[in-house]
Amino acid sequence: MTHPRPEPVMQRYSVNADGRDYIARLVAEYSKYPPTSEAVSAYADEVEASLHNGNAASFEIRASHALIGLPMAITLPESCYDCEAAA
Repeated sequence: MTHPRPEPVMQRYSVNADGRDYIARLVAEYSKYPPTSEAVSAYADEVEASLHNGNAASFEIRASHALIGLPMAITLPESCYDCEAAA
């Protein structure tokens, strides 16, 4: 007797307001460029895609944008994003 496999539960992740503030603070501190709303949204999209792919809630400031001249991988704490089951 075989048991039916449970359907995988798809998760939808979204960076919340705290997460956007967190991203903006880090970009202001570590990037050559200001944390415009477009930049913060792009980094938030990167975090959401990373989570959707089963990876950490992270984004990267490219070496050419970073004050130190090296790529910077940054991971957001769990309080910076929300997760809900997708319909």
